[in-house]
Amino acid sequence: MDLKRFSAPTKSIDPTYTVGYLGSFGEKDGVNGIIHSFKEATKKMPELKLKLIGYNSHNKETKLELKKNKLNGQVERSGQITYEKVPTWLAKCDVLVMNRTNHEYSHYGFPTKLGEYLATGIPTICTKVSDIEKYLVHTKDSYLIDADNAEQLTQAILKRYEHYTDFNTMGQHGKQVAKSMFDYHKYIPVLQSVFDDTLRTRN
Repeated sequence: MDLKRFSAPTKSIDPTYTVGYLGSFGEKDGVNGIIHSFKEATKKMPELKLKLIGYNSHNKETKLELKKNKLNGQVERSGQITYEKVPTWLAKCDVLVMNRTNHEYSHYGFPTKLGEYLATGIPTICTKVSDIEKYLVHTKDSYLIDADNAEQLTQAILKRYEHYTDFNTMGQHGKQVAKSMFDYHKYIPVLQSVFDDTLRTRN
């Protein structure tokens, strides 16, 4: 990923009480789980807001889920946004959620949005799927939860505000992980070497 997109300061120090999700809205992404856990969190923190960011091919289902949880007034849905707008939208949030479910796809893919989340320096909550735990350490550079565990997600959202300064530090550590692990410049020599070896083999 291109870290220069996130080089500007992306978050004020004061809370906006906004939880954010950006990405696709497939079953594997656990968006309904985010909605449910957010609803539970609002019982203790009614000032919370939720931003669902990105094109939603399951818009009708999401609307029904929001209606069922009586959340339409507390949730903003961006619809499709441009690549350039991603940092701006993420910067509106205090905490970012990646809630991949225990779906087969989740264990064989790595979400691009996670690198973008971390690059903002905003604290990130993410489920322990695929290779996540090879890159991230719980409470050091992210807050890790079990997949398909709504209670853990609810508690993680609340803890973000109960331990605001600690989570801010965690977010900055996450940004360092993004710089050291996910900067595309680091992988150009590797790819170039693969291409060179392939050409030599063909010749």
